[in-house]
Amino acid sequence: MNAHAQKLPFEVSAQTGARLLVRAIEREPQTACVPVWPWKLMGLLMRHLPLGMVAKMT
Repeated sequence: MNAHAQKLPFEVSAQTGARLLVRAIEREPQTACVPVWPWKLMGLLMRHLPLGMVAKMT
């Protein structure tokens, strides 16, 4: 799907992402960010910043 897409700022390999997803699912948290860094911080910022600022960050 993203074979010809540009490298994204917080992209990880498919193997790394799959491993982290499995780990998060097995812990059964209420919410999870994969990979934790930087998405946990981004999630916090996205909840509190105005939508216009969030759009510029992505």
